[in-house]
Amino acid sequence: MTNQGEKMKKTILLTATGLTALFLSCTSQAVTFDYRHEFKPEESMNADRVLISHTFENNLSISSEAKWGGYASGDRPYDDLISKGNELGVGYKYKVNDKFDLAPSASIDSGKDASTYKFNLKGSYKLPYNFYIAERYRYGLKDKVAANTSEHYHQSDFYLGYTWEQFKFEYNFVFKKTDYQSYKNTHRDYEHNFCIQYKVDSHWTPFTEIGYVPYKPTGGVYGDDWEGRYRIGVKYNL
Repeated sequence: MTNQGEKMKKTILLTATGLTALFLSCTSQAVTFDYRHEFKPEESMNADRVLISHTFENNLSISSEAKWGGYASGDRPYDDLISKGNELGVGYKYKVNDKFDLAPSASIDSGKDASTYKFNLKGSYKLPYNFYIAERYRYGLKDKVAANTSEHYHQSDFYLGYTWEQFKFEYNFVFKKTDYQSYKNTHRDYEHNFCIQYKVDSHWTPFTEIGYVPYKPTGGVYGDDWEGRYRIGVKYNL
């Protein structure tokens, strides 16, 4: 095993141990569970994730996310499920004033073949009439263990949202620049997402999302192919 791989495993182990200790110190009333199911019809791909997060009174937050997925096969949509990695994160929300927030964060997304280190900075601004805008910048570093190589990307997310009573509507545009070949056969990717969520009460918030995203056909080459991505999920606050 390379020194890089050993260091990576030690980092992941220490991070996991620290986050576990933090979670155990949280009260049950402060934890949020977020489950989401995803389906891509062109690829016949299902994916699921469970995200557990907690924000402390000092606005420090921690999170742990488990991901898995597999190809749909006729009447067996969950056939051949495999792990798609686990992500551990930490962040902080700084309230600049009543309308503007800044939130730096970092996470480690680990799978069997690689680990991706993500560093984010998100700014959110409240507009009149219950509208809001936000921008998130992300730098990603993906270390491929077997190949002993690294890939880098820069990602920008723009959000435009509106809240009305228990509803929240949000549009998200994603632009990604890479130093490797992307889905669009270039070093750039982008996608569109639209999400609706409804706050039933102080605990339950179901949501649904429709995305328009690039993809690589199974067994095919990178090119100008697009598909719909459909997501449905629910958040539960203890």
